[in-house]
Amino acid sequence: MADQINRALGKTMSRLPTSRLLFLFILQLSFPVFAQEPVAQAHDDRMVLVRVNDQLGSPISGAKVQLYCRTEFDFVNPTFESDDAGIAIVSFPQAGHHASITVHKSGLVPHTRRWQMAGDEVPDECTITLSPATDIGGFVKNKRGEPVDGARVALTITETSTSIFSDAGQANMLVISDQLAPITDSAGRWTYGSAPLDGNIRLQITHADYVGISEDAGSTKQEYTQSEIRKGEAVAVLSDGVRIDGTVLSENGRGVSKPRLVMKLVAEGYHPPVDALGDEQGRFRMPAVADGKYRIGCFGEGFAPKLLTINTKTDRSPFSIKLQPGRTVRIRVADPDDQPLKASVTLMQVQNDDLSFVYSSQVKPSFPTFTDSAGRFEWTCAPEAKLKFNVRSAGFGPTEVELSDDEQGDEKLVQLEREGVLVGQVIDRLTREPIDRFLLIPFDVGTSIFRPMGVVGRKGKFELPLDNLASRFPKFHLMIEHSGHKTILTDEAFGKSKSAKDVLFEMEAAEASFGIIVDAEGKPIRDAVVVLSERSTGLFKTPSMELGRVLTSSEGNFSFPAPPGDFSISATSSEGFLSENFDDHQNDLGKLSLKKWSSVKGRVLDRDGNPCENCTVIIVPRRNSAAKLPRSQTTSDRDGRFQFDRVPSVPCELWAYTRPNDKGVSENAATKKIEIPPGEQITVDVKLD
Repeated sequence: MADQINRALGKTMSRLPTSRLLFLFILQLSFPVFAQEPVAQAHDDRMVLVRVNDQLGSPISGAKVQLYCRTEFDFVNPTFESDDAGIAIVSFPQAGHHASITVHKSGLVPHTRRWQMAGDEVPDECTITLSPATDIGGFVKNKRGEPVDGARVALTITETSTSIFSDAGQANMLVISDQLAPITDSAGRWTYGSAPLDGNIRLQITHADYVGISEDAGSTKQEYTQSEIRKGEAVAVLSDGVRIDGTVLSENGRGVSKPRLVMKLVAEGYHPPVDALGDEQGRFRMPAVADGKYRIGCFGEGFAPKLLTINTKTDRSPFSIKLQPGRTVRIRVADPDDQPLKASVTLMQVQNDDLSFVYSSQVKPSFPTFTDSAGRFEWTCAPEAKLKFNVRSAGFGPTEVELSDDEQGDEKLVQLEREGVLVGQVIDRLTREPIDRFLLIPFDVGTSIFRPMGVVGRKGKFELPLDNLASRFPKFHLMIEHSGHKTILTDEAFGKSKSAKDVLFEMEAAEASFGIIVDAEGKPIRDAVVVLSERSTGLFKTPSMELGRVLTSSEGNFSFPAPPGDFSISATSSEGFLSENFDDHQNDLGKLSLKKWSSVKGRVLDRDGNPCENCTVIIVPRRNSAAKLPRSQTTSDRDGRFQFDRVPSVPCELWAYTRPNDKGVSENAATKKIEIPPGEQITVDVKLD
């Protein structure tokens, strides 16, 4: 491994392209967003060898490997590139909390791999397989039929079928935005060449001179269909809008340099804010919006924020906005011995109804988010309102700080208490020897196992921070995993304690459970998603709680630490699916054969039997039919037709519903139970209520 890295390092590390891709699960890990500071030096990093191959196992050169890594005070996202052997050497900060790599190349579907750097350690090397993609596209015009040049088309693509859903029931998504979002040309045409072969596609179209299109609740209905997007024939129509402009001035009448403005529609329902940045002289121009009543928040460095309400039908640009000197808030963060701490400071709440929409939106005004080396935090443009902050530092428990609306100037001391830590040992039951490199993961008996908050124990010892856990689990249990021992799920519950508690766990030596995933003809399947679920401990309210998931090797192999009791194995790939139950102490699971996918097609009809366009259609395996099998989602076309090519042949339910209205409520829906023969296609028509 070291030799491979050294050979590849020279030509790989020097390539740093700027394009970025954000590939998300709807499932969001509950990590706090910490402040940024300089990135750790290279000698503190860990090198990981990433192989990028096609579906035949051939190396792919020139693929971009984007790293996203969150540490206590950093967000690190450099880009690397695979060489002629398909190898990229990615540098992970050792102190990271969680990380992901997204691999993408034109003409291939992007792929993301994620790790919790404590609970799921980053491997020394991994292989990413990119599958063939297809082109999608369309046109953007205005209401006069003229092509719109320079419109940005952000894409959200929900995978149709082969996603294994999480406990929260959420699916995989591709979100194509920022630099990778396609831009319309002079003919109003846009194309994207890396879309998966199946999936539901949503568009978000923006242009400074037109009212944008978003397919969220409350947006204007568009006439294009999924099939038209895939044929490159989708036509989106933008409406002319009103552009608000003006100048932001100080008390003495001078322009405020680079003011930030945020504007939001005052109306029932969800309406995302739009923002703009002024120039050096304070001049600004907002993106086009539809006529209506708007709140505008205006911010400048060193100035107090100002809010104004305008009605585009009666109030006319340009506007002159005057800002007053800002309120200064000072906080000093120290440990119990009054030594300064480097800490992150997060604005949690602004108790001012008029300003709260701005500070809670995605577009936030300038805010210093960490203390300096002396532990001091200073905010010179705070609003005149009651404020609440969250202050945290590594090794110390977080605390909330409230300031009244008249507190300013004077420095407020915040002393953080050292974090409560659960300290213990893990040993082999027979030999009494310490166990190295085990995982200690908290879980709640009523909900789920929470791997992101786990820790890695070494040489038989562990330290589990308690303060963050306490905010989620007043009482929690522990799962302990090691490749050579049987997994432990503790009956004993633990809780937050400021005094460390020394505990001892004894693990029973046991061979890992392992097997091979093959297709219906017995051929090993690479990169199948394999999920291990428990069946017999009785600790969870949710049946078949997921204990872990892995990808199969090129030979189809997978393995898990010995489960704590009876368990089930489920797997999915493009070749098929399986779900089988096993008894405690079963280790060699042998070859597990995937069943071929079935397919379902049909139409969605309204009460009168007319086809329903753009309806969401979902097929869900029934709760007790099989563990951890995927649900499928798509959208009906103009004729009300839908089709799923990969559906498990188990008892399922079909859900169909219309797009939610501006209150987020679907007005028409229907459900239907279906039975799908293995490897066959059935036709199902559903009529909405």
